[in-house]
Amino acid sequence: MLKKTSRIFVFFTIFTLSHSLLAYGGINSRTSEASPKKYRLQYKTRKGEVLQYMSVMESILAMDRGEQIFETTTKQDFAFSLEAEEPGDLLGFVLTIDNIRTTSEGGRGNWNPDMSNYKGKRIHVKVTSLGEQKEITAIDSLPVPEGRGGNRRGGRERGGGGRRWNRAAQFGVRFFYLPDKEVGVGDSWTETKKDTLRPGASGGRGGFGMNQIEERTTKYTVVDEKKKKGMKCLYIKAESTYSREGSGTMGDNEMSSESEGESTAEVWFAPEEGILVEYIITDFSEGSTAFSGGDRGGTMASINESKRTLKLIKWKKKK
Repeated sequence: MLKKTSRIFVFFTIFTLSHSLLAYGGINSRTSEASPKKYRLQYKTRKGEVLQYMSVMESILAMDRGEQIFETTTKQDFAFSLEAEEPGDLLGFVLTIDNIRTTSEGGRGNWNPDMSNYKGKRIHVKVTSLGEQKEITAIDSLPVPEGRGGNRRGGRERGGGGRRWNRAAQFGVRFFYLPDKEVGVGDSWTETKKDTLRPGASGGRGGFGMNQIEERTTKYTVVDEKKKKGMKCLYIKAESTYSREGSGTMGDNEMSSESEGESTAEVWFAPEEGILVEYIITDFSEGSTAFSGGDRGGTMASINESKRTLKLIKWKKKK
């Protein structure tokens, strides 16, 4: 009886241990499968390929000078193609303007310039593999649109303090700036940066012809991995808060400004192809600008809301 009981006990022990090991192996396997893949995100180019994008922007700017309140709504649809050059230390593109339309309503009146003469104009752009724009120069002569915001200085293309505007800068590639490290789904990190925003740079972010110092803190989160435009993409969210201080001149007036804002970005990036598939950014800021000297002294408060979407329309691969 004792021997039979011992055999049963040994069998039960082996059976339990085997199932425990199998269960552990299954859990370990599932854990391994569930571990997110890490990517070193970089923009990639292959000479001769063409990326076609559509950029849509809408901005509402309200300005209060005490006795008067101005509200201006600006919209822009911008279709362009990027033809890749042979990659080197920087990634080079020839940007061709396929179509552009800008309208502005309110403020000092409506503005709907004829921008058909921009179609086909080319611009040379160079960016780093992380997406930071380094160089932008016009290949073809870029016209100055008539009327408000364009030729109101008799055709002179100058910013605050007599600095010459780089007209090509307003057509620059506003790629999402990639992290300089490996990331995967579930990863989150925070970055703080301090930059100088100059008039006419990156589409005139300096504003009012002023140099501005921006301090920005951004939290990034890799939310998911999903398909978009037939490519496996990392879906990344970025939430920022920032402050800006600036100074400059406008005519006989000295100017100083300060503002605070927040923005949210949603990004779909294809790591294997090295292509930005979609980039949506919304922004809200409020601040004030003080004028002194001349005949326009005083303070102006402002609120700005904007949304910009950059979307890949077509990818013509190199044959």
